[in-house]
Amino acid sequence: MHLKKAVLSIGVLVCATSAVGAEVPAAVGWRGDGNGRYPQATPPLHWSRVSKSVLGLAAQAAKPKSPDAAPAAGTQIPDGTIHKWLVLGPLPLADDKKLDDETLANEAAVSPDENEKAGELAWKAVAFDDNAVDFNGTFNLPGKKPKAVAYAHTYLYSADGKPLSVNFMYESFAKVWLNGKPAFSHPNGGNLANRFNLAVAKGWNRILIKSQTSVDNWYVRATLFGPDPNEVDAKGIVWITRMPNLGYSSPIVVGDKIFATIETGGLCCMNKADGKILWVRSATYYDTASDEERKANAQAFTEMDALAAQLKQADDATVNGAAKKTDDERAKLEDQLNKAMAKVDKKYRPAPRGEAGFTAPNPVSDGERVYVAYGTGVTVCYDLAGNKKWSDLSSHPDLEHGYNSSPLLADGKLIIYMGECRALDPKTGKLLWESPRFLPENNRTYYHFHGSGCVLSAGTEKVAFFLNGEFVRLSDGKNVYADFWKLGDSRYSAPVVDRGMAYKVQSGTGGVVAFKPSAISGDKLTPEIVNEVKFDTNKYPKFYLKFYNAAPLYHEGLLYCIDEDAVLTVVDMEKGEVAYQKLLDLDLYMHHNFGAGRGGAAASPTLAGKYIYLFGNQGSSVVIEPGRTFKQVAKNRLEQIVHGAYSDRQEVTITCPVFEGARMYYRGEQYLYCIEEKK
Repeated sequence: MHLKKAVLSIGVLVCATSAVGAEVPAAVGWRGDGNGRYPQATPPLHWSRVSKSVLGLAAQAAKPKSPDAAPAAGTQIPDGTIHKWLVLGPLPLADDKKLDDETLANEAAVSPDENEKAGELAWKAVAFDDNAVDFNGTFNLPGKKPKAVAYAHTYLYSADGKPLSVNFMYESFAKVWLNGKPAFSHPNGGNLANRFNLAVAKGWNRILIKSQTSVDNWYVRATLFGPDPNEVDAKGIVWITRMPNLGYSSPIVVGDKIFATIETGGLCCMNKADGKILWVRSATYYDTASDEERKANAQAFTEMDALAAQLKQADDATVNGAAKKTDDERAKLEDQLNKAMAKVDKKYRPAPRGEAGFTAPNPVSDGERVYVAYGTGVTVCYDLAGNKKWSDLSSHPDLEHGYNSSPLLADGKLIIYMGECRALDPKTGKLLWESPRFLPENNRTYYHFHGSGCVLSAGTEKVAFFLNGEFVRLSDGKNVYADFWKLGDSRYSAPVVDRGMAYKVQSGTGGVVAFKPSAISGDKLTPEIVNEVKFDTNKYPKFYLKFYNAAPLYHEGLLYCIDEDAVLTVVDMEKGEVAYQKLLDLDLYMHHNFGAGRGGAAASPTLAGKYIYLFGNQGSSVVIEPGRTFKQVAKNRLEQIVHGAYSDRQEVTITCPVFEGARMYYRGEQYLYCIEEKK
């Protein structure tokens, strides 16, 4: 399978939110009530954490009047996104020519102005709403394109002359010059992404991009970041907590505490008021061992007891402010314990790791306890003080991209779906029933799914629906319906529920379906498709296959759907038509080797108060008004540099926000933010 498929491991389950209010609801977890709406919230509209160097940037298409001219009003780019360019093209490229061959004479030195001629063509000023220079849309070139190149040029002003980092995405081949000197070149083609540095000078700079046509898309995306993570200006941020390790689930708020998962099997509890870490607990296969196993393998467990004691010390050290020193230590100890348990019994074999690690599933709480299911197969229950009440192990056969489905707390049961669907007693962890995973007979490749399920009423009974097309009766675990294709292929974008109706986004081709189950008769139900609306987003820039990872948002008859490339499609479900589509200004950056960041715009649209919040995977978000027309009221940015596998980079943000009163809590892979706009 193509590596880009790994985007799907993130799914929307990492975008879960919790419905929180003045009091703890019956269950806090996957999108709270299943729809991601916080109508009683009075949320912030504006916040920021931006490099001071970026705040001193401006960009314009027109040539500055003089080298020392000040930037004109309205040209500042505090979000690091250049929207105004001069574009030239397409210029035919002979079959024996390459991107590195000059198409314009002395191309690196060009310093154009609007309408300036270059041969038979002229430089055209184009303003883009987002960070994509869309050559396809600019030149109106649908379908297969002849071999050609195009140029995009802008004038960038830097107030301090400090170097910048660039998140750069492109289709096919691309080359970049800064002030006439090569800054980046990739002649190999494909849908690619790279992060590189720009050694800008103080004052005005010239940026020139040259791009070659691709098979179906033709664009470049560029977003700028500052050089120093400590030189930032922050507004509207009450506190920031560095988490003890990376994690990709949203937090949940329970009373005066916040809970969030951390790799590989950790749970972090924080004080809601100030973000202080109260306790950290780690769960491995060691924690699920039976008394019989411990007796039969006494020597092995004596050694593991010592490792477990060290892990506890590392967890405690985190609470005492040593988080940066214990990240690697904790992960190493967890790995050692899991590998040692694999020698005790094959059922403890290593779990498949997804791009979002083992922490994509969201915790869930009944207000008294917190339940966490990890992609390792371990489920653990803690009380709010961090005392472990019980733990359990699900079978976890190899599954490409790992397990990500969040647990459901419904009908007095904790529902876990990994190797099979299991119902546990929330108080004791006792197995109540177990149902084998549904595998379609004709195409077993498609049995896996990564999005979370939902709970629906089927007459007088409750059923859980999962994205493999299966309905499971919650009273006894009976499979009452199973058909992968009946409701369309959607393994990643979890459904949402409103007044008994489920809404589900279709994968790949696009479109939505609204359905509800019939009453159960003879241990069978029939799902009724109430409405189905087809749409696609093929005219917009895309990275790979137009996946839908985010769950939709249903509000006042409209369904808000966002694909991984940040194209928002708003569907009027009552009229059965698309109200509008819009490429959002979310500064996306994806790469085939980018881990969790491959999800693009993976966060589910969330309603808070009167507005809808939409997040990209690089800390940028836009706030819009609900309705049949697009109206953006704010754009915000959280610039935060973290240490990645290969180099320092912008923090990945793929979770959904959680709202409570005037505050918003938002989780990046490394940091948790509390945001409130000061009046």
